[in-house]
Amino acid sequence: MRFLFLGSTFRALDNLAPAMAVLRAGGHACRSLLYPLPGDASRDRFAGWPEGTHRVLEHAAGTVAEYADHARSPGFLEEVAAEIEDFRPTAFVLAVNTLPFARLRADLRERLPRAPLWVGVQHGLVQRWEEMNRHDTCDAFLAFGPRDLGRLAPWLRARARVAGLPKLDRLAEQPVTDQGFLLYVADARPTAVEAVNRLLTVLEARLERPVLVRDHPARPGLYRPGASLPRDPGLQALVEAGDPIPALAACSAVLTNYSTLGLEALALGKPLVSLPLDDALEAFRGIPGLAASLEPEAVLDALRRAREDGAAVDRFLEDAAGGRAPHHALRMARMLESLARAHRRRAGRPAPDRRPAARLPLRLGVESTAYPAEGRLALRGFVAADPPVTRIRLRQGGEPLGEAEVTGRRPDLADAFADYGRIAVGWQLDCPLPRTPGLLEAEFLDGTGPRGTRTLHPRVAVAAAR
Repeated sequence: MRFLFLGSTFRALDNLAPAMAVLRAGGHACRSLLYPLPGDASRDRFAGWPEGTHRVLEHAAGTVAEYADHARSPGFLEEVAAEIEDFRPTAFVLAVNTLPFARLRADLRERLPRAPLWVGVQHGLVQRWEEMNRHDTCDAFLAFGPRDLGRLAPWLRARARVAGLPKLDRLAEQPVTDQGFLLYVADARPTAVEAVNRLLTVLEARLERPVLVRDHPARPGLYRPGASLPRDPGLQALVEAGDPIPALAACSAVLTNYSTLGLEALALGKPLVSLPLDDALEAFRGIPGLAASLEPEAVLDALRRAREDGAAVDRFLEDAAGGRAPHHALRMARMLESLARAHRRRAGRPAPDRRPAARLPLRLGVESTAYPAEGRLALRGFVAADPPVTRIRLRQGGEPLGEAEVTGRRPDLADAFADYGRIAVGWQLDCPLPRTPGLLEAEFLDGTGPRGTRTLHPRVAVAAAR
């Protein structure tokens, strides 16, 4: 069988390279296409890959917006379609499954006489899940670990599988040392730069160890703490090298906000401290080294916990990435083989109609009135949804409050949400007053069939006004 991979950075493709090696060893053909983000220079790292197994899709886009527009241009779509027709893959694997790639299948539909299996793959601990939920059209999705399956909309979750992160397998062969420095792995967002620089300066003085910064390729030079200790030129070169893994393996501990390199640091056995910025809680919820603030004492306390609680790290790795290495590459390769074989068996049969993905963001309005003397809570509101929903199910703190039909129209909202197929109200619900305040969790149901009621819309949590 033949597998064609597409990514926007070398790192996204390199995450999957060990699985490609397993597939090749099993007699399958693999090829990779890199459509590089503006300013990305990682294509140089293809030097270690087998000849003829990759190609860079060149473009002149200078901004992310231009890059996204070019990805939908006739020239680019014809180029990708020609690659697919030339290689004739059994499966087309998206190493990055957010926009602009999430729309690629629909954009190529008229250009491909023969449709391969489409497989999306998680590319980081933090990615635009809502965007993917709205636009994804893949036949299957492969997640790092079980925890992120819950971030998928129900219609995606049904065809998702846990496949691990193949790149972690390489870490089993990586020599690990402690060369006496802390490593701060920067992210692309310029968040709290001055506060982080002050923190790193204090940590260097308190711990009496140099704090070196691994820049994000898209934002070099953002973080530059004051240096109170001399720098070893060899270690500095190690940190600035193209491959980040040797620097991770040589440091004493790693600090980051939400970089996926933190996952690799944990797999190498390095203490990891996640600073409470940006998407840190989404990326590293559950690690012992999650800092409570940017105060030096809070970070030092997190570092102490990170060094002591190995059991919590193992639980996090199992939940976020399917466990430690080395088994990820074989797992993903076997999963791709199984999906591709099933696709070939189905070839020639009439394909069942796939339920359309939600085309517009769901909008929900909630009004609540509490009647403490009567011990009840009255809820009402509206739903703007495309496709429309028929029922709403409400919970608070995991406890069911009840269900209500979504019926009737809201003419007063028609101008506000003209793009939506149906503006409905009618889910007026009286329920017992919850004992403690909390967020309402709303689940939207849109159809009933032989397998029960299904939904195209993910659950949402809202704070209801009283």
